Amino acid sequence: MADELQSIGKLIEQMLVSDFEPIDEILGHLFSTSGKLIRPTLLLLAGDRKRTRLDDLISLGASIEIVHTASLVHDDSIDSSPYRRGVETLNSKWNHKTSVIIGDYLLAQAFNEIVRLRNIEIVAEMTAACQKLAVGEMRQMSMEGDLGVTEEDYFAFIREKTASLFAATCSVAAILSGGACREEFKR
Repeated sequence: MADELQSIGKLIEQMLVSDFEPIDEILGHLFSTSGKLIRPTLLLLAGDRKRTRLDDLISLGASIEIVHTASLVHDDSIDSSPYRRGVETLNSKWNHKTSVIIGDYLLAQAFNEIVRLRNIEIVAEMTAACQKLAVGEMRQMSMEGDLGVTEEDYFAFIREKTASLFAATCSVAAILSGGACREEFKR
């Protein structure tokens, strides 16, 4: 699996090259430390390598990691977080406008790669996950400062902000593998 994760890392680097140097500089800063690649690892574990092209898993793994990174960029900007993993956030080093644009750029890059798989079910699953991420963030923002937030409320936005992308990762692995275990992953 280490080779596949290394291939995912290389593809992420390739996907992050733009034709505008300021974007490259910002992305270089953003990806100056390597993420844990938890979602791509989960994708590789959940995917059936006998029934799935490895290149498709690598492409999807890179895309999922970039979607996750975009959500962190947006979250840092919303929360005005100065640091993430000991590195200055984009909104702190540049500004909020830049971080929003870069987060959007990352989403576009990820979906550009996802579309290349030519599988509308995967596009739909990943789009639904991104919508849930946004709803979860809005739900959390709407409850900011509310001392009446219940455990149920808290788990609702965790499901949307965090679990939705994990669930989508397993679901798209199942779709790539022929869909036999897709419903099991949704539980």
